[in-house]
Parts: sequence; structure tokens; C-alpha cells
Amino acid sequence: MSQIQLKLHRYRTHTIGTHVLHLEQIIIWMRIFKRQRPHLLREGVLDTGSPITVFPEKEWRQFDTEISWITAPNDPNVPPWCRQFGGAAGGRIPCRIGLVSIEFFDHLGGRTGPTDLVAMFARDNGVMRDILIGLGGGPFTKRRFDFTYDVPTISLTDI
Repeated sequence: MSQIQLKLHRYRTHTIGTHVLHLEQIIIWMRIFKRQRPHLLREGVLDTGSPITVFPEKEWRQFDTEISWITAPNDPNVPPWCRQFGGAAGGRIPCRIGLVSIEFFDHLGGRTGPTDLVAMFARDNGVMRDILIGLGGGPFTKRRFDFTYDVPTISLTDI
């Protein structure tokens, strides 16, 4: 059974009275397979609010020949939530859905995958910063996600 460790990255901490608040993200590392080596190694942020993974344009342009496009740009047969990406702060970024082969890895030599990942590829003109690893589209299929916040221990295990 393959397993990887993820990282809880705590950027800032602030105390209000007896309450401690953290600005933090769960970081996951991936290898994006290319026909010609070297494969691309990238860091993503686990985003439980994202229905599927979203790659910023500055990232996916580096491996666009590896993407198998599932939809056409602005395909009217695809629901709006599959054609555009938006955040809590508002605004919409057009996207196209495609398939790319990846594997997740960690600093200890662990790996899961490879996985054919269905993802949104944003046409954001440099607005997006992070690759957002969403819940759907394959990254967690047949995998168990364990998170003990107070330790913090986070693992992703093939099942």
C-alpha cells in the first residue's frame, strides 16, 4: 500500500484574546508526466472547496502538449461550474477541462499513482498563483486521506 505525507504549512499566527488563529494550507507535491523527460515537479494546495483540480495558465502552458482535452473552449454543453472557476472573493476565470497524468510524492520517497487527473486549466492571464488540488477528478479516488490537526500528521494512502 503506497502512502505519502503531506505538509501543513502555517504562514502566520495571530492571537485574539484566548483564541489562536492560523493562516495555513495543506501542501501536496506532484510529478506531472511528460513524454520527454524531465517530468515537471510542482507543489499544489489542497482546496476542499474546489470541485476539481485547477491549474493556473502559467503552469499548464509548460506541459500543454501532455493534456488530453475533454471539452472545447466555452463548450455550451458543459455546465458553468465546469467552464469557469471562481473564488470566495468573487470574479470568474474561464477554464477548459482536460486530462493529465500525475503522481503524488513526498520528501520521504513515498509515491501514490500514477493517476489520470481530470482538471480545469485556467485561462487566467497570470492572475492565479497556486495549483489547487480539488476533491473530484481523481486525486483521491481509491485513496484514504488522514489528518490529525493537533500533531499535525497528514497522509494520503492508496487503498
